[in-house]
Amino acid sequence: MAPTAKKLKLFRREIAQDYNATKLATTVIEAKLAGQKGIGLFARHDLIAADFLKGGSIPFMYEEPAMFTLDQPFRTVRERDLRKKFKSLTTAQTHTFVHLPTITPTDRTSLKEIFIDTIVGDFLNFSSCFVVYSLMNPSCTPNTRIMVNTFTHDIALFLGNDASAGDELCYPVTHSLSCMTTAERRSHLQQSQGNGIFVCGCATCRRTRSGEPVI
Repeated sequence: MAPTAKKLKLFRREIAQDYNATKLATTVIEAKLAGQKGIGLFARHDLIAADFLKGGSIPFMYEEPAMFTLDQPFRTVRERDLRKKFKSLTTAQTHTFVHLPTITPTDRTSLKEIFIDTIVGDFLNFSSCFVVYSLMNPSCTPNTRIMVNTFTHDIALFLGNDASAGDELCYPVTHSLSCMTTAERRSHLQQSQGNGIFVCGCATCRRTRSGEPVI
């Protein structure tokens, strides 16, 4: 049975509390019940990219292993592949998966629909589900970079631009959209997502004047 809207909201509250108390407790980021998905990751304090670079390090913020990985590209994944994989997961993992926040309206009875919304990248020999990625929101003007280790299947979050305390940390929706108006950008994103229902809710896309270019 698919979770109700009330249960999904409760899950977002619970996972935000859990992540802040455990996985994110000693990091520069925190989860809050805000953003397009009803949950998002935010800067705990001012983050300056140059500060991360001292000593030759990269602006790394957080790393997390995949919840699970399939040995095939996501474009070939079928519902039965996920059903088979589920047999090896714990009850807690399967509960988490069916409740993961998604950016588009999702049929929660379809594991494939949820899976497609929680994977990163298009790799030739694997596809992975990442919980932390599902907690983030997309943006046409992102301030983070995301990398997936193709050997360990870990996901790493890096600071792309300076962020002030309380700023939401978002991942890129697609490549540069700096020359498009709001209307053109929305049309492009809907087509690129392939479902015709994706509407980006980032700060840039919330501008109401369709002729206003991205700055």
